[in-house]
Amino acid sequence: MKNFQSTFIFLAILIVLLAAFFLSNNILAYKDKAIYKLAPQSIVQIAIESEQGRCSFIKNGDNWKMIEPKEYKINEELVNMMARKLENLEALRILQNNSGDLSQYGLDRPSMTIWFRHSEGQESKLLIGHNTASNYQYYVMDSDSEAVCTITANDLEVFKEGKAFEFRDRCILTQGLGRVKRFGIESGENKEIELIEYEAGKWLLVEPCKVEVKNDYVNEILSAVAKLEIKEFIEDDPEDLDKYGLENPMYTLFLEDEKGSIRNFYFCPAENDKKELYIKTDSEKGVFKISSDAFNPGLIAIEDLINIAPLSIGVGHISKITIDDYGIISEFKRDFANPDDDIFTLNGHHISSEDFMALYVNIMALSAEGYDETGMRFQTELSITFDLINSPESIKLDLSKRDEKSYFIALNGESLPFYIKGKKIDLVRKWMNRILEAR
Repeated sequence: MKNFQSTFIFLAILIVLLAAFFLSNNILAYKDKAIYKLAPQSIVQIAIESEQGRCSFIKNGDNWKMIEPKEYKINEELVNMMARKLENLEALRILQNNSGDLSQYGLDRPSMTIWFRHSEGQESKLLIGHNTASNYQYYVMDSDSEAVCTITANDLEVFKEGKAFEFRDRCILTQGLGRVKRFGIESGENKEIELIEYEAGKWLLVEPCKVEVKNDYVNEILSAVAKLEIKEFIEDDPEDLDKYGLENPMYTLFLEDEKGSIRNFYFCPAENDKKELYIKTDSEKGVFKISSDAFNPGLIAIEDLINIAPLSIGVGHISKITIDDYGIISEFKRDFANPDDDIFTLNGHHISSEDFMALYVNIMALSAEGYDETGMRFQTELSITFDLINSPESIKLDLSKRDEKSYFIALNGESLPFYIKGKKIDLVRKWMNRILEAR
């Protein structure tokens, strides 16, 4: 019994001491924790003052605009988030027995002051002081109140420390452009590539040559451009573009939309940083930085765009294939005695249908893998001629060496500025030799 009484007395003393501690340290909170409770969309003006300077916003109808430090284009949703936070700002704690010494909270010289005006004309000012010992809360106070409160660090995030650039619209680079119908990339003064959309979602390379391209890859490029975001605002109205390499940019990207509007983008690698690019457009005065991981015009190559498969012939349309490899002639003729089967003979001898189909598949896989309009062409090494069942015209593919690892293409006597890797030619010869040895 005595032990129970001792425990009870100890607990009572502990409760009294804890209560005294909370009271003396202003930790008890009121039940009503609302710092501001305003009607939705009732705030029409916001200004933030901090060591970053002053930035302010005003609402016209449903739209916000920045008026200080400049009338930058802004991300209005970020300002709406600020307004919503101020309309329903709650304290974690409201401290009692304010001694009047605001310096202990950093409120005598606030790190940030947030002023705002309501639609009915009332004005309020929120002072932001030090963070608490936990670093997760900050002392704040309305200038017309004597109550010092704490709010979370998350509550303060929407105010962006009063940095004006944080509220700027980072997606302005392609605003105002419609559906892109033509685009191209120039390197210095040389036009490298130009493409046009000839049908919805279908693109054609027109410069430096006219050829089909991989539509999915083109659409990926345009999607990356459409999603371009400014990583850093460098200079608003630069007088010296040369210091950013933009007087004579390394790359120029142009886009033309369905209405004929053209937008030019100028790029140059940022100094000592391969992951960032300086960028300027003819629709904006400023110089910005973007991430080269998001988009890098220097990585767009014809080799990745082209979709040249000179041969796309179903085996059912073939009556004869003639292969001339260094003067060695091999004729594969269809056996019309078996019209329902794709059976071919080689120089009059029966061959394995499986081996022939493997050879045929590798011939059809001879698609272009690179572009070279200046390389020297040597004499033709390998020619493949296709005679068709229902056409008097034949199709001839000539392959001549470009270097030790690749071959130029010529189709029906027309030299194309594309080449095929030697490994693909090796596979054709591998199956040719296999058929010849098994004959």
